[in-house]
Amino acid sequence: MNTSFLYHAFGVREQKCSKVRYEDNQIVLNVQTKVAKLRCPCCKKRNFVRNGVYMRRIKSIPVGNKPIILEVRQRLYCHKVVRERLHFVSGKHGYTNKLANLVLELSRVGTIKDVARFLHLSWDTVKGIQKTYHQHKYKNSNLNPTCS
Repeated sequence: MNTSFLYHAFGVREQKCSKVRYEDNQIVLNVQTKVAKLRCPCCKKRNFVRNGVYMRRIKSIPVGNKPIILEVRQRLYCHKVVRERLHFVSGKHGYTNKLANLVLELSRVGTIKDVARFLHLSWDTVKGIQKTYHQHKYKNSNLNPTCS
């Protein structure tokens, strides 16, 4: 798959797609970080050893009515066994940043249940994305002002 398509459609810029398959009514893309971009997340060195395989399945925005799953192999060894950081995922979430943004946009015009059904997500995932967004947006607001 073309890396330009990965970037513009899914927000994936430092990885390449090695395989595309259809599984359980969804499209699964095997994505690997390009060797030139791979670094140890702790010390930022390029001298590392791939130590085993940890497959991470990340939900991305759907294409048409088909959900997209990005399968990423993550496991490096430099001084200790670590997982590489992915720029298109926040933390350890099981969905991409683009999918989170799409959920927030659709939440403006539909209910949580409608958005979850349309994007083939669970109700809890949609609610969690909304909750994280609101906690980040309103983290410094003082809702209990003291009256003098």
